[in-house]
Amino acid sequence: MGRPPFDVFNAESEDIEFYLERLQEYFTAYDIRNDTDSPAKRRAILLTSLGSGAYRVLKDLFLLDKYKDF
Repeated sequence: MGRPPFDVFNAESEDIEFYLERLQEYFTAYDIRNDTDSPAKRRAILLTSLGSGAYRVLKDLFLLDKYKDF
């Protein structure tokens, strides 16, 4: 059985700092370490958990498609 998805970020009901703290606990609970193999996985979990609105803003600001292979 796979990991449950992490909650989608809702800026209207949660502070981003609190959300990122909970995301760190999710990484710890599912042994997603901050080592050489995991940054892409951690980034993917964060980006897919932000929700479409926040993802769109990040994509517009940082051109995420350009950097998806890093």
